[in-house]
Amino acid sequence: MKSMRTGRWAQRRLERRLIRVHAELDEARSEVTVAEEQLVAFTDDADEAKVRSLVSENRFDAQTADHATRHREVMQRALDHARQRVEELAATELELLSKLEP
Repeated sequence: MKSMRTGRWAQRRLERRLIRVHAELDEARSEVTVAEEQLVAFTDDADEAKVRSLVSENRFDAQTADHATRHREVMQRALDHARQRVEELAATELELLSKLEP
């Protein structure tokens, strides 16, 4: 009888963890979507600033282009990190699902 209670307790604990991981996964997927949209905007800004700096040959425009390029690179790293987090959470969710008793 005691092992049966322990099994139920472990099962409930597993279910709660699965719910938490699923919620984190949903949030991480939303972060990826936002980061992708921001990366598009940063890329457009960087490209436009680069063209402007080439046409004007102005030092200020060149600095602006460098700054915009750095922002794009930072956003790319953030997106890569967010995608990696989604992969990790998805793997954890699958692992928890495989341990769940029918």
